[in-house]
Amino acid sequence: MIDHLEPSFRCISIDLPGFGSKPMLEEPSLKNYATHVQAELEVLGIRHCILIGHSMGGKIALTCAIDGNFHPVIEGVILIAPSPPSFEAIEENKKKKMRRVADLKASEAGVEADTIMKLTPDAFEVAVQSPLMVADKARDWWLDDGTVESIAEQVSALNIPVKLVVSKDDPAIDWDMTQQETIPNLPTKTEIVELTGIGHLMPLENPELIANLIKNTRFINVI
Repeated sequence: MIDHLEPSFRCISIDLPGFGSKPMLEEPSLKNYATHVQAELEVLGIRHCILIGHSMGGKIALTCAIDGNFHPVIEGVILIAPSPPSFEAIEENKKKKMRRVADLKASEAGVEADTIMKLTPDAFEVAVQSPLMVADKARDWWLDDGTVESIAEQVSALNIPVKLVVSKDDPAIDWDMTQQETIPNLPTKTEIVELTGIGHLMPLENPELIANLIKNTRFINVI
């Protein structure tokens, strides 16, 4: 998506510990991931920003937004197919498969299950390789703790702009969950964009579309 957003914006992709090339946090938690994001922004000298989070990253972005230390920095949050701020229900058989992505074949199957639009070869490679980079401890933390830790009360009271981009056809976070656990727990003035015909990995399925939705966010146009 960055290719479609630059040069209009300065875009920074943060490498979350345990989910990319950085080692896992000693004590993983939503709060400690938010602290990591804050430290990254400070090192880069970022004084004002819009945080964009996809899936689990959406819940971490919201955790950043409710942290008082971020209030002078974050001017808005954009959530793309986010994990609910309250509780993300995952069936036990699916959770078991997610807990250990054993090999390339298993990762490919997971990507196929979470997408609707056909990925380009490059996007498919990114989607398949990304789960294989996740540390076991990071995956276990998310499945056992991150998905069930609720920040709903704090999020609903946020006084910064929020935009939600969701798909009614999302195979991973279904529409019922979004209606029951996500939308009611966001600020009442949240800008909501409902899509169809696109899956959970929408930034890879149609990066130009999602980038344009980001560009057309009303609170980005204001600042």
